[in-house]
Amino acid sequence: MGHGVRDIAGERFGKLVAVKRLGKRHGHVFWEFKCDCGTVKAIDYGNAKSGSVISCGCSRSDFEKRYRSVKRVRTEQSQKTLERHKKYREKFLEMYGRECRCCGEKNTEFLTIEHINGQKEGKEHSTQAYRKACCEYRPDVYEILCMNCNHAKGRYGYCPHDRNAVSRSGLNSEGIPLTS
Repeated sequence: MGHGVRDIAGERFGKLVAVKRLGKRHGHVFWEFKCDCGTVKAIDYGNAKSGSVISCGCSRSDFEKRYRSVKRVRTEQSQKTLERHKKYREKFLEMYGRECRCCGEKNTEFLTIEHINGQKEGKEHSTQAYRKACCEYRPDVYEILCMNCNHAKGRYGYCPHDRNAVSRSGLNSEGIPLTS
């Protein structure tokens, strides 16, 4: 071996065992590695040493097989959760009127649940909120708002569509203080 070049023949890096030095290319030292699966491959020594390459590629396919299996199970669970959410949301919209209480929006894709006096307990998942609202009809606790009205109410404490609330806040609909 030349000056400053370490002989790593026989050393293991993940599933790879260094066989022989092949030389330099573009400033990188390449070695021939034999993988546990039997594949022989030329690999940059720096990548093997850092751990960014641990096999000929067979580990990646093993990982992908496991990942696809886990992902399929998660996807099935997610699908069931989504279906349950849609069922409760649909029931909620049916019970509470399918219209934004503030601006009258009727496009169901824009409508959402709103706690009239804010949420008392900690954050709850929207599916839980819809389920609770469907268990008993409570128009004093829950209402339907569109996303815009809901966002404004959460951010500013009122909705710009509600002119009385706007004037009580001392701000105009753009959030600028009213002058007398």
